[in-house]
Amino acid sequence: MGLTAVAHHLDRCLEDAGGGQVGGVENVFLCIETTAGQGTNLGYRFEHLRDIIATSRYPERLAACLDTCHIFAAGYRLDSPYQIRKTLSAFDATVGLEKIKVVHMNDSRREWGSHVDRHARIGRGEIGSAPFRTLLRSQRLKHTIKVLEIPGGEDAYREDLALLRRLTRRRS
Repeated sequence: MGLTAVAHHLDRCLEDAGGGQVGGVENVFLCIETTAGQGTNLGYRFEHLRDIIATSRYPERLAACLDTCHIFAAGYRLDSPYQIRKTLSAFDATVGLEKIKVVHMNDSRREWGSHVDRHARIGRGEIGSAPFRTLLRSQRLKHTIKVLEIPGGEDAYREDLALLRRLTRRRS
């Protein structure tokens, strides 16, 4: 019932915005962000996103934002390249990787499966920095927009962006 309500409200947003054509641009999407599953939040299971998209009258206008802290807190593993591939395969089988338009890059202050949404700086939380190397280098996510979403202000963003750039570089 809750997922159906979300889908109907997203439909209304798209209709109010001209059926997804904002300012004459057809490639406008509403991105549904994964959640940590805190409290009564929906969206912490990939099946939730699948069902919202399937219920919408405009599934072609709905996309996904994969938040690393949120999916880790929701119980999806990111602790090794194998586990990241397994998590991405689960998303692909359930929703479809083509639906991921944005990835929020952030560590988690809380442990895996905690269902608590508390972002940490890259490498300073429970996820650690190594998984971000795998995520940044993943061919399966190469066409997604990556957004750094961390606490700490401008200096923290500058430092973590430099760290992510180092992690992206291939060793010679």
